[in-house]
Amino acid sequence: VRRPVGAACDPKYSHSQQQLKGKVSLWGCISADGLGHAELYEGDLNAVRYRDILRHSLVKTFREFSPQGPWIFQQDGARFHTTQETITFLHEKGITFLEWPPWSPDLNPIENLWNDLKRRVYNRFPQTMEQLEQFIREEWEATDLNFISRICRSMPDRLQLLLNNSGHKIQY
Repeated sequence: VRRPVGAACDPKYSHSQQQLKGKVSLWGCISADGLGHAELYEGDLNAVRYRDILRHSLVKTFREFSPQGPWIFQQDGARFHTTQETITFLHEKGITFLEWPPWSPDLNPIENLWNDLKRRVYNRFPQTMEQLEQFIREEWEATDLNFISRICRSMPDRLQLLLNNSGHKIQY
């Protein structure tokens, strides 16, 4: 922010915003064919809750987009993603997941969506946790499907850039 010397505390150059109390998280999935299901949840995510979300949202999305399969799922290496129970659950449902090495660059296209969604939600300036949840739901549904397709279909390019950069971090 550029402002005159000595004017740092001038209300004309500042904007205060109420800090929301609480935390809400969103699990969601996407496909090159569209926006998948999403679930808001409160509290921390653990392996049991994660499998419940996969059962209700991921499997439902796969059945809608690709009823006959194959189902390939990309997730990061979070501990609850890689428990034996979670891996067994995915295999029992016929879901192949892409294995990522630890400390690998995060190439998951959904990270682009999370950044976009967060910007859209906070640009609406939610004043309460209820508004925050409402805005998250509305903005999830309003996500541009062309954007989703573009970021998902960019995976071959992302991987090629990574190979060209000897596995080091790339801008994406």
